[in-house]
Amino acid sequence: MQISPSPRQRASTAVMPLLCCLVSSSLAMDIVADGKAKAVLVVPAQPSPVVQYAAREFQEHVRQATGVRLLIRKENLAEPPANPIYIGPCAALSADQKKVLDQLPANSFIVDARENALFIAGRDGEGGERLPLDDEVSMGTLFGVYDWLDRSLGVRWLWPGPLGTVIPKTSEVSSQEVSLKTVVPQLISSRMRFTGSKVPSVSEEFQSRSLVENNRWMRRHRLAKPVNPMYNHGFANYWQRFGKAHPEYFAMRADGVRAPYDHRDNLVQMCVSNPDLPKQAIADWLQERSPMRPYINACENDRRAIEPSCRCSACVALDDPEAKVSVIPNPWHVESRPAEVIPDWEHISLTDRYATFTLRLLEEGRKHDPSAKVVMMGYSFYSDPPRKTKLNEDVITLVVPPYIYPNPPEHPDRVRKLWDGWKAAGATLAYRPNHTLVGYTQPYIYARQYGDDFKYMYGHGLMATMFDSLTGMWGVQGPNLYMHGRLHDRPDLSVDGVLAEYYSAFGKAEALVKRYFEHWEKISLGLDDALQKEVNGGWAVLAVAGHRIFTPAAYNEGRRILDEAKAVAKDDDAKVRQRIEYLATWLEYARLAAVIMPLHEQLKKSPDNAELKARLIQSRDQLDAFFLKHQEDFLGIDLVSTRQVEGWRSW
Repeated sequence: MQISPSPRQRASTAVMPLLCCLVSSSLAMDIVADGKAKAVLVVPAQPSPVVQYAAREFQEHVRQATGVRLLIRKENLAEPPANPIYIGPCAALSADQKKVLDQLPANSFIVDARENALFIAGRDGEGGERLPLDDEVSMGTLFGVYDWLDRSLGVRWLWPGPLGTVIPKTSEVSSQEVSLKTVVPQLISSRMRFTGSKVPSVSEEFQSRSLVENNRWMRRHRLAKPVNPMYNHGFANYWQRFGKAHPEYFAMRADGVRAPYDHRDNLVQMCVSNPDLPKQAIADWLQERSPMRPYINACENDRRAIEPSCRCSACVALDDPEAKVSVIPNPWHVESRPAEVIPDWEHISLTDRYATFTLRLLEEGRKHDPSAKVVMMGYSFYSDPPRKTKLNEDVITLVVPPYIYPNPPEHPDRVRKLWDGWKAAGATLAYRPNHTLVGYTQPYIYARQYGDDFKYMYGHGLMATMFDSLTGMWGVQGPNLYMHGRLHDRPDLSVDGVLAEYYSAFGKAEALVKRYFEHWEKISLGLDDALQKEVNGGWAVLAVAGHRIFTPAAYNEGRRILDEAKAVAKDDDAKVRQRIEYLATWLEYARLAAVIMPLHEQLKKSPDNAELKARLIQSRDQLDAFFLKHQEDFLGIDLVSTRQVEGWRSW
């Protein structure tokens, strides 16, 4: 069966249709039976790092499922083993298999199960020696192995580490007969940013393992970026390069000066009406482009609320004065100004000026390469779709919603409406949200709303994702993170189906763990637009004011449900009991963090209050001691992003 490509897919060499086949019920071959290995893993005579890693992943998951370790051997056509499982581009592939494989784009794979052999092979790139850390190499064979483990063994990867890996025990493993199946991912790139940077007081060994295990989890959910349209802000070094020679490249402030606001010259805004700026940007593109990063970068620099957009008459003329921003987005709220002192012109959407600039860059780039494509952001004061400028499918827009979850009851579909607006403008769309930065350490649950939005976007033109960031709050925000990963590798699943998979890992306590997270989902609705506006805390809103909704009463109810879950699961599998204890440990860590917030709030108003300061320091030390005592349970946490929003650490 072949699914016909859409016009957008036909126009792009990067996005291809999914080819698949029906699975018959007939048995192809035994892999493990009677406690013995009946099959052998076969890799090419000179296996690539991707293939070697894929074979080891297959071997280890089958071992954990059955207790049987399959042999891995290099291919020898003269002496083929009985019941071979061919991993990677082995010589034993048929001419038809090789023909299909040669035509596949990055990260795609084939699975072919015949009477006496199983073939899993994909489009693999050079590199992969650092797997699972590598995410820029094509790894189709590895993704084919994960697809087989998912569908044939029922493996689930809830969170990093052994405890979060669910592998059903079985005494027998077999391969069902399958005609040649080809899987081509719709998403050409997917990623959750994880800093991997170090912080003092916590061992480098622990933080290095967190980096590895988070990346392992991302690879298992098929998150990788062999072709990467997720560009960062494109002109961050321009002031240093051109500030003296070409000040006309830069935004004119309201005072008539073309210069950065302060020493943060990487945040200076550009004069996008300047006719020479596109030529310089294209010169940079021609010098720097690569197969992995082939696109022109039109992404304006990041900005604080104090960074002015260009006020020159030519730039202002590109704006639609009737296009009011639907939300006053303010990425860095710590430096925001009260609404009453924001000039009227800062309420105008800047999207049309940036859309025009993007099209000018595309036009200039096509003088050198007729197949050029360009990337722009829909972000901050230009997050709304353009009103008077028509884009085209060679413009890739990174949609950055100016909202965080939960969606308010009066606007449950606001993310989808934003998406529809950009789609109607004609652009090819990628999703680049910041909502994963918001939760801090708190049990902030929005999995259902996000899942519905993601499935909508996936069905309406989504071509890539990048989430800022993977903060690694696995034990308090697990349903969110599992929803992120699972819908990337299995977008065919329902939102309820993904959540059911997660809760089923808790055995007899499944229903209680579901109730536990639904409790926090209701509490998280308190993070409404009114609270966000009042606190004005940006991505740090729950680190500043989480105690207002995650109250002692809410924590008491959460602990009561988990205690009930422990009682129900007292005779269950050891891993089930450990998973409930894992949730309880994270909950206590979250509660201890919430205790500090009101102390910090009071201390900011009374900075000379010695008693308050002593209580805050004592509570901080208690939090840190708890972390170190239970450190292994926090594997995967991003301590850098956590510490960045803990303003009370400076006291």
